[in-house]
Amino acid sequence: IFRIEDIVLNTLIMNQTQVYFRLDYHKRINSPIRTTGNELKGKEIEDFSKQLDLDYYYSKVDHPMSTKLRNSGLASYMTARYKTSIWGSKIKNSVEVADSLVTVGLDTCVRNWRGQMYRTNVSTGVVDMNSIPLASTDTTNKAVFSKVEKSFGKLDLEVGTRYDYTDVDSSDITKLDKKYTALNGNIFGIYNADKDMKYFAGVGKSARV
Repeated sequence: IFRIEDIVLNTLIMNQTQVYFRLDYHKRINSPIRTTGNELKGKEIEDFSKQLDLDYYYSKVDHPMSTKLRNSGLASYMTARYKTSIWGSKIKNSVEVADSLVTVGLDTCVRNWRGQMYRTNVSTGVVDMNSIPLASTDTTNKAVFSKVEKSFGKLDLEVGTRYDYTDVDSSDITKLDKKYTALNGNIFGIYNADKDMKYFAGVGKSARV
C-alpha cells in the first residue's frame, strides 16, 4: 500500500521523486522489485477502465492594438501588445459500476497574461517601450472531478462534481498573489417520452478564476 500512495502522491500530484527512490529505500532493503506488484494483463484492464482519455493542449495569442490609424497618430502612435498563452493536460477514466458509468479525472493548466505599451515615432521609426500595464501573471489551476451517469427506465441522469485549487501569481512585486478554492457541481436529466420527444433539465454551480 505504501508504494501505491508513494506513486500517486509524489509522482502524480506533487510532481516530485518518489520517497522510495528519494530516500534510497530500494537500496536499503536490497529488493529487486521496483513496482507495486499489481500489474494487469489483457482483458483484466477492462474491468477497471471502459475508456481512458489523456489530453494535452497549448494555445498562444498575440493581440497588438495601436492608434496608428487615428488622427492622433500622425506624429507618433501607441501600440499595446498583449499576449496570452495557456497549456494544460487532463486525464480521465470511465468504468462501469453497478449499471452506472463512473468517470473520475484530474485536470491542470497554466494561463499566462502579459502586456506592454510601445511608442513609435513616425518620422524616425524609433520604437520605445512606454510602460508595462500588465506584468506577466500566471494563473495555475489544479482540479479533481467526477461524474456518474445512470438510467432509470426512461430517465437518464448525470451528476457531476469538481474541486478547483487556483493560484494567481504576478511577477510585479507590488501586486498581491492570490489563491482560490471552489467546489462545484451539477445535475442533468433527460426524460425520453418516446423516440421523437425528450424533455431535459439541469441545474449547477460553477466558478472560474
